[in-house]
Amino acid sequence: MNIEENIGKFFEEGGLLSEHFDGYEYRRQQVDMSNEILNQLTSSSHLMIEAPTGIGKSFAYLVPSIYFARENKRKVIISTYTINLQEQLIEKDIPLLRNSLSLEFTAGLLKGRNNYLCPKRLNRAMETSNTLFETAEQANLIKIYEWSKRTKDGTLSDIDFDVISEVWDSVCSERGICTAKTCGGEKTNCFYQRARMELEKCDVIILNHHLFFTLYDGPVEGRNGYLYHNDFVIFDEAHTIEHVAAEHIAPAVSRESLRYNLLRLYNGNKKRGFLLELPSLHIQMNVHNLLDMNQKILSPAQERIVPFS
Repeated sequence: MNIEENIGKFFEEGGLLSEHFDGYEYRRQQVDMSNEILNQLTSSSHLMIEAPTGIGKSFAYLVPSIYFARENKRKVIISTYTINLQEQLIEKDIPLLRNSLSLEFTAGLLKGRNNYLCPKRLNRAMETSNTLFETAEQANLIKIYEWSKRTKDGTLSDIDFDVISEVWDSVCSERGICTAKTCGGEKTNCFYQRARMELEKCDVIILNHHLFFTLYDGPVEGRNGYLYHNDFVIFDEAHTIEHVAAEHIAPAVSRESLRYNLLRLYNGNKKRGFLLELPSLHIQMNVHNLLDMNQKILSPAQERIVPFS
């Protein structure tokens, strides 16, 4: 496969891209950008590009990266900052390329695990709803349960009604609970694990910067890749990376986040929480003491602290 030749045929006057746009205008800058990206991928080098609006940046990096990924049996990660760009890529640009390029490829959108419903946690919440939730929250839980029977992907974006955040936090996929060992397998009904297995087969994976740095755990000896084996990454809207990466490199905790999670364990005023299902009177008292300490020690002036080095 001559990738550079295919790039030329895609962007040229009367080429594959021109068939989809009336009044198509050939842009030499777009081709130059695409070929330079291919050169850097071939030499395993890094590249930073600043390009003006209207040059067609998404096609300029998608075309060479897809050809390169397919030829070398690698996976390309496209990371963006905004949801709008993600939607443009997955709903417009990728479908157009599927119909235009002279090769077949698969693409998928990677979402954070807390976007997915966990069937096991949902069943557990239904069994203990009287001790975990208020009346309105119980009604919301029932709606989620009924929705779970008809949803296709089990994600928040598929829900057509308002969801109470406290309820969703109790039924969504969570690290350490929903794992490949406990919820995986070819016949799994776990939405998150099913999505992961499908993405393993994809040539192109699209996600946002926040999720990338949440999943990225730095260089690992013996591993060639960032999120998947032998992958490579293209950051679009890269001017936002420094800010996003800093948030994840320097973990932070707030008074409200501590209070929220402690109250999930045990809320003495409402007599609700996970600990009510256990012989845990001594732990309930510890939670009460921690709530009191949290209120006194972490003043509003210390709303955000970074306790980790």
